[in-house]
Order: sequence, then C-alpha cells, then structure tokens
Amino acid sequence: MFPDSQIAAKLEMGRTKLAYLITFGLTPYFTNEIFKQLDVCSEIVIGFDETLNKVSQRQQMDVSVRFWNENKEQVECRYIGSAFLDSSRAVDLLNGLKQCTERKPALLNNVIHLSMDGPNVNWRLMKDLCEELRNLRGVPSFDLLNIGSCGLHAIHNAFKNGMKHTEWNIDEFLTSLYYLFKDFPLRRADYKETTGSNLFPLKFCPIRWVENLNVAERASKMIPYLKVYVAAVKNQRDKKLKEGHHSFKRSFAAVAQSRPFALIEKTISDEMLSPKLAFFISSAGCVEPFLREFQCDAPMAPFLFDELSSITHSIMSKVLKSEYLNVKAKAITNIELKDNNTLPTSQVDIGFGVKAAIKTIMTSGKISEKVILQFKNDCKAYYIAFLTKNCDRSPL
Repeated sequence: MFPDSQIAAKLEMGRTKLAYLITFGLTPYFTNEIFKQLDVCSEIVIGFDETLNKVSQRQQMDVSVRFWNENKEQVECRYIGSAFLDSSRAVDLLNGLKQCTERKPALLNNVIHLSMDGPNVNWRLMKDLCEELRNLRGVPSFDLLNIGSCGLHAIHNAFKNGMKHTEWNIDEFLTSLYYLFKDFPLRRADYKETTGSNLFPLKFCPIRWVENLNVAERASKMIPYLKVYVAAVKNQRDKKLKEGHHSFKRSFAAVAQSRPFALIEKTISDEMLSPKLAFFISSAGCVEPFLREFQCDAPMAPFLFDELSSITHSIMSKVLKSEYLNVKAKAITNIELKDNNTLPTSQVDIGFGVKAAIKTIMTSGKISEKVILQFKNDCKAYYIAFLTKNCDRSPL
C-alpha cells in the first residue's frame, strides 16, 4: 500500500492485531467523518434491519443513513452502527436507534423518513418514533414521510402469497429436490449413472421468492431425468420388497427411505407439474425486472409508484374484466377483486409458455378438460392473492 515508506514496508501484523487496528483505529476515524457530513445535512433517511447474531446469540440491529453528500454531490447510504438487543419489540428497536445515534442525538431532528420492511412491530416503531420527534421538535403535527412498506418485500410477499393460494406446494418440491442430493456424493453419482444427466437442483430461497426463478427453471429441465431416476429407485425398492434382492444399491435404499424422495415421488407423478413450474417461472419473470432495477443503492423511490402501478395493472389485465381496468393509477388499489369483476376461469390469461406446456401434455391424451380447468382456477387464485397482498401496506 505504501511502497515509498520504509516503515510501512517493514510493518507486520497478525490477525488479532489487525482486528484491533480496524476496530479501534480506522472505525472511529471513518465514523467521525460520516457524522461530520451528517452535521450539514438538513434531511436524512434512517434505515435499519435486525437479525440473529449467532456468536452473541442476541438480535443485531444494523442502522444506516441515506443523505446528500455535499462534497461528492450525490446521495450516499452509509452504515453508522449496530445495537445488540435481547428482544425485538418496538420499544427495543427505538432504544437501538437512539443508541446508534447517541454520538449526535440531534441527528434525529433531521430524520424525514424511516426505511423499513413490513412487520407490524416496525409500524409500531414508526408510530413511536413520530411521537418522539414531535416532543423533540415541539411540533404536535409532525409526521415522518410515509411511502408504505418496502417495495421489494411487498413484491416478494405478494408472489409468495399467490403461490401459497394455488396449493401446489412448489416450494416443498423445490426444497426437497435440493436436499435430496445436498452433501450426498454417492447419490449424485448414482443419479448421473442412471439418467446420464449432469443437471442438479439449485437451492430454494424461502425468503426472496421471486429470486427462485432460476431454481424453477432448473427443476423444469430436470423433470424427464427425475422420472427416470425415481422409476429406477422404485423398481429396485419393489424388487427388494418382493424378492429380497441382495444387489439393491445401498444409496438407493437410503434414497427410498428419505422424506425428500417421498415428496418428490408424489410430485413427479403429477402430470400437471410441467405447466405448474412454467406458471411459476412466467409469474416470477413478470416481476423480477422490477426487483433487479430497484434493489440498488440509488435513490429510486421517486420512480416506485409508476413501476408498481405498471406491474399491478399488467397482472390485473390477466384476471379482471376490461371495464374495471380503465381507472387512474392512484385508484388502482381500490378495484375490488370480486367474482363479478373477474374473467371466467377459461378466459384467464395464463401466459404463452404455460399454454405450450399444457399443449405438450395434451398430445399424450392423459389430461382431462376438468384437470386443466382446475389448473386455470388455481392460476386465477394466484392472481387474486398476489394483487390483494401487493396492495396491503404497499408503496402504492
């Protein structure tokens, strides 16, 4: 770092000493620099998130600030500290915020917005913080800027809520598929030997549902190979039960007795699995660009309403009658999703890719019209549940 310094060139430092240098040398310096910049800011957005710290076994509440940096002439988001809590009640979170700003208590005077996700305790914190700021500023009518819950969380939760209402249990299938082969090299070897495929499942994320688009795409490509693998395991299992077959592979025996395999065996027998995964992929693909665009450090809030309105209107057009769509953007959340307002199940737009998947299955002649109608009814339930959840505490 300092080729011109003989002193620096001879400096040696172990892990522990380096940790002390960072914690007690560099950290106070940079923290002071941040608070100096905040001193000249009249508007500040403060954000927080809390999670379990596995080392201390306490809730770690990380606090950041977003402000206009006069020197760089741009908006910056900077971490200012963490508070360690025994519980995450609203009063504890408020104390955590005060603890992280105790170096400059007047900092709270300049807060105009609290950036947070959607749990009820956070809304209670916002209410308590407003009350605190009213007393601090002596302005009885003061309120923080309220643009609803986090737009990213709103989309993830809406997608999750919609998929749960289909009752397809896609999440359980994708999770079981991943854990069937995770940390089992022998199972993976047998799978490759049996199917001739090197495709393996990706990990399902139970929190950020939309980001499971790649997971569902991989599973969709694996279906033909999974059918071969499941058939091979079942065939050897049946032989062992019937004939006491001693050449039964030990890895197959372990697979056959595992819980993930039982769920995969049941799911893979569903002839509508391909259309269901296609609908999952299509629905996630509709909203993934929004997350990709807004999940960044840039100040994107001014564009949030238009983008969310566009997504909501697009999905409404798939399930609502046209006469209920000609409304202003600000009234879009007031549209009632009643049966009288929605399209007949047969006319619900399920997407081109899903229709292609259904057509492929129908050529085999195994699917009845009743099953397809039920599938479309589930898709309709997804749309209604998605829209209902998306408008709940959303920035819309």
